[in-house]
Amino acid sequence: MMHRSVSLLSVLFFLEFQGSAYSFRLTDSLSVPARDSVIKAGVLLYSEAKYERAIATFSAVPPESLTAPACFYCGLSYEALNDLQNAQRYLSTSVQRDSINISYRYNLGLLLAREGSIDGAITEYKRIVELDSSFFPAFEQLGQLCELWQKESVEYRDSVWSKVLNLRPADYIALYYHGVAMFRKNRPDSGIVCLTRAVEQDSLFYAAVYELGVRNLARKNIEETFKWYQRALCLRPTNAKLLAEIGTLYEKTSKHRIALPYLLTATAIDTANATYAEQTGLAYYYVGRFDSSSIYLTKAIKLDKDNWTYLLNLALAYTQMDSTRLAARALRDAIRVFGLGDGANLYLRLGNLLEGTKEYAQSRIAYERALEIDPTDQEPRFRLALMYVQKGDHEAAKKEFHRYLQTLPNDSTMASKRHYIQNLLRYLDMPKQQ
Repeated sequence: MMHRSVSLLSVLFFLEFQGSAYSFRLTDSLSVPARDSVIKAGVLLYSEAKYERAIATFSAVPPESLTAPACFYCGLSYEALNDLQNAQRYLSTSVQRDSINISYRYNLGLLLAREGSIDGAITEYKRIVELDSSFFPAFEQLGQLCELWQKESVEYRDSVWSKVLNLRPADYIALYYHGVAMFRKNRPDSGIVCLTRAVEQDSLFYAAVYELGVRNLARKNIEETFKWYQRALCLRPTNAKLLAEIGTLYEKTSKHRIALPYLLTATAIDTANATYAEQTGLAYYYVGRFDSSSIYLTKAIKLDKDNWTYLLNLALAYTQMDSTRLAARALRDAIRVFGLGDGANLYLRLGNLLEGTKEYAQSRIAYERALEIDPTDQEPRFRLALMYVQKGDHEAAKKEFHRYLQTLPNDSTMASKRHYIQNLLRYLDMPKQQ
C-alpha cells in the first residue's frame, strides 16, 4: 500500500534536488564552452519551471552531442510537460551516458513506474542499490513496487525492508511491511510490535492502523480490533469497506442495532456493492424490521441477480412479514438460480411455504423434488406426510409416515420423534366420524 509521503510522484522532487550532486560528476564532459552554456541555461530554465524554453535551449545541441546532465534535465522537462515518451528517451540516454549516476537511474525508475513499466523500474532500483547500498530511497521504491505488484519472493521483499530498517530504524513504511512479513512467517507478536511502531512513527498512517485491526481480529482479540478499527475510521470516515467491516463485526457479536448505522453508511457510500446491501438487510432482519430488510435485500438482488442466498434471505424476510406468496416466489427464484446441485433444502423451504397457503399440489411437488435431489435426507418425506394430514388425505399420510419410519435410526436419539409419529398413526387409523 503506497503512503502519500513516499509515493512515486512525491519522491520525484526530493530526488531531483538530492540527485543534483550526482548529476555533475562528469565535469570533464562539460569542458566545451558552448555546451557548458547550453547546460547552464537549460538547467536554469528548468529550475524556473520554464520547461518548454528549457527543451528549446537543450535542442540547440544535436541529441548525439548532449552530455548526460543535459539529457537528464531535458528528460525531466519533458516529464513535467507530461510528454512521457520523450522523457523516457532522454532519461534513458542520460543513464546510458553515465551508468553509475544514481540520480539518473532513480528518476528513470520513477518514470518507468509511472508509465506502468514495473519490471523496468525494479531493474533500475536493483542496479542503484548495487551501486550504493546506503541509498535508502531506492530500497523503499524497490520494496513498494515488489509488494504492490507481487514481484520477487516474500523472502526477497522482506530482505529489502530489513535493509531499510538497518539504514533507518524508524522508517514507518519499512516497519509496516516488515510487520506484515512477520505474520507470513507465523510470528504474530513480532508483527504486532512492528505495526505498532509504524503507527508510533506516523499516527496518520492508515495502512498500519487498519492492519492492526485486521490482525487483532484474526487473533480473536475483539476489544483491540474495535480500538484499531475505530481509529482507522477517524482517518477514513468515508471508507465503505471499513464501515462494512465494523458493522459486520458488531453483527457477529450480536450487536445488531449498533451495526446498522455502519452498514447503512457503507451502503449509501458504495451503492453498487451488493454485499453491503445484503448485510444491511440482514441487520434489519435481526432487529425485527422485516419490511426494511426486504427493501435492502431486494437492492442486493438487483445488483447481483445470480446470488441465490440473497433470494433465500429475502424469502425469510417475507415469511416474517406473512407475505407467503412473495416468499414462495423468492424461493422459486433462488431454486432457479441455484439449479440442482444441493438445492434440496431450498425445495424443502418452498414446500413449507406452499403448504402454509394450502397450495398442496405445488407443496407436494416441492417435497418430492427435494427427495429426488437428496434421497439420503428424509426430512422432506416427514414434511410431506404432515402436509397430507393437513390436507385431510389420511391414507397418503400414513403411507409416507411408514416410509419415513423405515429410514429412522433405531436408537434413543430418534425415540421421541418415533413416538410422535406412532401417536399420529393411531389418530389417522381412527374412524373419520370420530
